[in-house]
Amino acid sequence: VAARDALQKIKAGADATFQRRANKCTAQWTFRRCAEACIAANRAGWRNAKHTAQWASTLQKYVYPCFGDKHIRDVGQADVLAAIEPEWSQKNKTMVRLRNRIEPVLAWSMQRHHRDDGPNPAQWRGNLDAALPHPLAPNRRQHSEAVPIDEVHALVLRLRQVEGPSARALEFSILTASRTGVIRQTECGEPDVHAKTCTIPGKKMNSGRPHRVPLPKRVIGILETSPRFDGVPLVFPGSKGMALSDMAFMATIRRMGVTAADHGFRSTTAESPDEGPLGKPCGACDN
Repeated sequence: VAARDALQKIKAGADATFQRRANKCTAQWTFRRCAEACIAANRAGWRNAKHTAQWASTLQKYVYPCFGDKHIRDVGQADVLAAIEPEWSQKNKTMVRLRNRIEPVLAWSMQRHHRDDGPNPAQWRGNLDAALPHPLAPNRRQHSEAVPIDEVHALVLRLRQVEGPSARALEFSILTASRTGVIRQTECGEPDVHAKTCTIPGKKMNSGRPHRVPLPKRVIGILETSPRFDGVPLVFPGSKGMALSDMAFMATIRRMGVTAADHGFRSTTAESPDEGPLGKPCGACDN
């Protein structure tokens, strides 16, 4: 029957080869293929390979099993909800990011005419916001407990009695109000003891722009006395020349009997504008 129908179409002037290729090409534009093409198109504008890997891994884990092999034109709101709603409360942050990745894939497919123009089924406002709780509602996060400002000065004096790169890196972080993640990755060429500044490259900043941090006298002393190792570019290297882990800071703080989770001290602020970063006049940190 199929052969007879095909023969009749050919006699009527249809190009069977062209039609077969067109059908094959159309069938291949699944959500998975569109997602891979969208990632490839945007990879150059993303800051690091980790971001690209996260895109691919979350889609692979949560989306492709639901509608990865479905044609992109047939993906609807029900499909998007099937992927994100089951874990919306337990893994809210991940699911929010996942929705933020599904939406541009669908938008990309519209721009490439693989999908008809119209409302994006993964759009939040005026669409999924009516079907799901607000992203912050299921899993409201509390701010980490901070060390009271009146206790920081004494704590830093105790910290100076602790030996090791973790203690020095933590003190560096406190005195410069810098993120511990940035300090762990600080390389020898970034601090300038003569200019008394440390320039953090844009690739390490969320903003993507270089950031300059002033260095007080005590921090310069830490830099001048910290050991250097051949072939190791880090200012505060851990074992085997690798960067310190974030847990190294937490372990240092806990050994000192401090239970506050905010081991970076960025949320510990002085009440008086005349106070230095340790909650005392600037002379307390040898500025």
